[in-house]
Amino acid sequence: MAKRIEKPVAKKADTGADDLEILHPDRAIFIGDHEIIVREYSFVEWLKMRAMAQPIINDLERLLMSDEPIDDDQVFIMLSQNSDVVLTMLMKSTGLAKENIDQLEPSDGERLLYLWWCVNSHLFIRRVMERRDRNQLQTQGNQNLDGPTSMPC
Repeated sequence: MAKRIEKPVAKKADTGADDLEILHPDRAIFIGDHEIIVREYSFVEWLKMRAMAQPIINDLERLLMSDEPIDDDQVFIMLSQNSDVVLTMLMKSTGLAKENIDQLEPSDGERLLYLWWCVNSHLFIRRVMERRDRNQLQTQGNQNLDGPTSMPC
């Protein structure tokens, strides 16, 4: 006689355990003896910085829409070309003063910048993707206007 094997039932995750992590995926980095928290921007912070971030969004769009593969070096060169904006945004995300960031060793500064980009890059990428989608919809709409139309009733 065959035995019925029950499928294992997945345990239900604790619904509140990761709520804060989902809302604000902050990350910590140790530089020297100091722990630095790199925060994702809140809605209001991003709203206030959005116009300032536009040059980064424009440059990122050029990178992402090119036919060439993209590597970390290209992203960090793009960020360095917008260093004043990046520095201001980095200070807001970490709470560090400009003087503290200025005094970092290059390797520590790069680690901090990399973590900042990991935490906040999706905000920039989303703007690029939304613009791309909007342009595609516009193009499709214009093509529909150029094509044959149905007879009016």
